[in-house]
Amino acid sequence: MTEVVNPPKEQAIEVGSRRSLPEWLYRVAVALAAIALAGLAWIRTPRYFYIDDTQSQGLPTMHLIGRTLREGQWKLLYSDLGVGGNLATDPQYGMFFPPKLLLSIYVSLFDDVRLAASLLSALFLAVLALGMVFALRAGGASRGWSAAAALATASSGFLFVWAAAGWQPALWAFALIPWLWYSLIKERAAILVPGVFLTSWGLVGFAFPFAAVCGIALFCCWAVVQLWNGRRFRLVVSAALAMASGCLLGAINYLPLFLAASYTTRNSGLRNDAGLVPNLGDLLSSWSPVSTAQMYYWNGHITAVPILYLGWFILPILPLIRWRRDILGSPRILEMTLFGSAALLLSQLPSEVGPFRWPFRVIPAIAIAAAALIALIVSRVGLRITRGRLLWSAGLLLVGVWMQFGRTPTDALQIVLSFMVVAALFTWLAMAVKRGRSASLVATIGTMVCAVGTLWALPAPGTNPEVLDFGYATKVSEMPALPVAPDQRTMLLHTPSEDIAADYAKGITVAFVPVYQNRYPGLGYFAVGQKTLQAALCQDFLGRVCPAAVPFLASREQTTGQRWMDLLNYSQILVSDELYDPAQFEDWRVAERLDGYVILERLTAAPAETVSYAAPGVDISVESQAANSTSYSVRSESGGRIVFDEIYWPGWRAELDGRDIPVTDLDGILLTLDLPAGADGTLTITYGPVPPSLTLGLLVTSLVCLLGAALIGRRNTTRTKPDAVNAPV
Repeated sequence: MTEVVNPPKEQAIEVGSRRSLPEWLYRVAVALAAIALAGLAWIRTPRYFYIDDTQSQGLPTMHLIGRTLREGQWKLLYSDLGVGGNLATDPQYGMFFPPKLLLSIYVSLFDDVRLAASLLSALFLAVLALGMVFALRAGGASRGWSAAAALATASSGFLFVWAAAGWQPALWAFALIPWLWYSLIKERAAILVPGVFLTSWGLVGFAFPFAAVCGIALFCCWAVVQLWNGRRFRLVVSAALAMASGCLLGAINYLPLFLAASYTTRNSGLRNDAGLVPNLGDLLSSWSPVSTAQMYYWNGHITAVPILYLGWFILPILPLIRWRRDILGSPRILEMTLFGSAALLLSQLPSEVGPFRWPFRVIPAIAIAAAALIALIVSRVGLRITRGRLLWSAGLLLVGVWMQFGRTPTDALQIVLSFMVVAALFTWLAMAVKRGRSASLVATIGTMVCAVGTLWALPAPGTNPEVLDFGYATKVSEMPALPVAPDQRTMLLHTPSEDIAADYAKGITVAFVPVYQNRYPGLGYFAVGQKTLQAALCQDFLGRVCPAAVPFLASREQTTGQRWMDLLNYSQILVSDELYDPAQFEDWRVAERLDGYVILERLTAAPAETVSYAAPGVDISVESQAANSTSYSVRSESGGRIVFDEIYWPGWRAELDGRDIPVTDLDGILLTLDLPAGADGTLTITYGPVPPSLTLGLLVTSLVCLLGAALIGRRNTTRTKPDAVNAPV
């Protein structure tokens, strides 16, 4: 006995009956359902979107950047933050990407930064789901299956459990992939050119490189299908120029990193240690909302979060599809097939290819392609129930159970419960198909049910070794301030062995968290750090150092004869008892003792503010300071060396009364210059990581590409029909 889903019954609700929802209201409902996913996460724990990188790096820097912008300053470099203080060189801070700056201003308006992060994640989950609906509906998928695919993507393991919670730039970037596809599908110049331009700009500008690579791969797949048709060459050229325009504009955000690559910790090469390369065998259990993945990882070979969960119905529904030879005759299906295949290939890259690290970051593209293919194919050919097909589906589920048990046998009860829930949902779906009811409604409801299961199966907050929760306050007003004066340059020296929770009780926090209270403790989080200083202090990513850091700070630089702790120009040092050695801190006195820490104060004064050394015979004093420049009054008959307490990066320049003076680095760490003999005037040092001519060149090139795209695309005004999914290639 065979049964096929009843397309007329589902489609009747779409084509204008009195019972039908307006299309706009249907799409709003899908967006609200995606927001409801964020609400479920909040119910699970209000700190769900306030963990890991979001808590220690993302929110503090956004709050700092936002409030600085609101004060009328665009400050690129905080040398007080040491290794990680160059915000321009880390593209994720978006110092050259206006949308990210606007998001930073938004975050800075909140006292409760946890709430700000939660609302951001909810917003972009809705953007992702809406993009899927717009693209799939334009491609001809039914309302029901478009909604099911959209919510499956929004609740997929990588995006919902990992990115939305602790790695938000990944969610922001991948949320634009469906919108790029939608812009390409529509084909009208009025939508294609601005849509492709804006999404490409965002994909590059949000600085999650693999999302940009996946966007380019999607465009290439679309272009191949168009050209294979033997038509619309002008359309492809127009879209290519629009994408080039957006990518060039977004690339401005990367220029500081590219130009300073030799000084950064991200000057990577080509290597493979198998780190964070997905095991594609885990796709056999991608239907399980609690499935773990096997890959080399920071804390072992098994991840504790279901990053390869794609959707409960994605895999077991495959045997029920009424497969036909002409399925790939649909351009949209062929595009997603090529895109999914490209994503699978990208996921097996070496663990490091230049700036592209950890290929598991393309998993969202696999999730998008898988959900879109199911929606498009089922909308095109329907489902069919036979005993043999059901047995195949059951076999796929059991194979997934076996794979999960082999990965984590200690989670047997959780695996069995997950199997029972998905099996029950699949039985309900099969019954809906058999009776001619809406199988897509079952898929949608089941997706929400499995999202709940995913949330409640996660380790308790603060106990997951892979998704850290430092336990910090959620409100800026409740954040503890470092027990040091806010108006003095301070260095915090502590080791990874220190108890983070115990330190927090003393007001000592890690990474960038101290900037909430305007404390800049010398050693910030470095996603992209200054490699020479980082190596000298053997600093970890949270700003903690090893015991060798103290001997380095106490050592003397050869050309100046000064100790590095003086050259770095700190007025105070907050050092843990584990690192404190009185013999290493000459000319410093103990100002205060805390439990486990000592606060030291410098006894000798620096030559001038922001100047840590001036050669004998050089008189220098500060005249004025701006966000990215400082002017000094200088006078010297004999000339001599000046060392600033600014961390050296390419982009520093100096002028004496309008004439350029060469600048260099002191042992690769500090900015220095040689003042010429007879100098008497104003010395100005300015940090500008990108030459204006290069920025202008990219802007002009981007504009030319955009204008070319608009001109070439003027004739491509064909409107894509809603049932284009059925059009042959």
